[in-house]
Amino acid sequence: EVIANLSEAFQADDLLVMEVIPRVQVVMLALVGMQSSPGRYVSSLPHGKVYLGVTLSGVVKPELDRLHKALLGSAIEHIDSRFSAVQESPLSDFTVLNYREWPYGDKELSNYGKENVMSLVKQFFPLLTEEEVDDIPM
Repeated sequence: EVIANLSEAFQADDLLVMEVIPRVQVVMLALVGMQSSPGRYVSSLPHGKVYLGVTLSGVVKPELDRLHKALLGSAIEHIDSRFSAVQESPLSDFTVLNYREWPYGDKELSNYGKENVMSLVKQFFPLLTEEEVDDIPM
């Protein structure tokens, strides 16, 4: 369900690059949490319930726990690998534009993200006009 929600979010037409990292982080934290706390569906199976023609015993064998952790570990590795580019500059620098991440204090806000902005300017300098470069506070 957690991964499905992430997939659905990425299909939105209005998703901005600066919103990707927080969404991936939420999923990663949830998956890591599931490794130590399996949740109600994996920690016990309803005794006598039939799933795809198999009658469930209600007992969770250690193999299922190992398989569950291996599956989660694989998902975490894949997501981390798949989104590694988004977590590096210049794409990670776009998070400076996400107002939800901005600090609340005036002092912190006045210094927030200067390095990110300069990194973006450096990366996209060839695309900026001279006037746009002059308007960037340094």
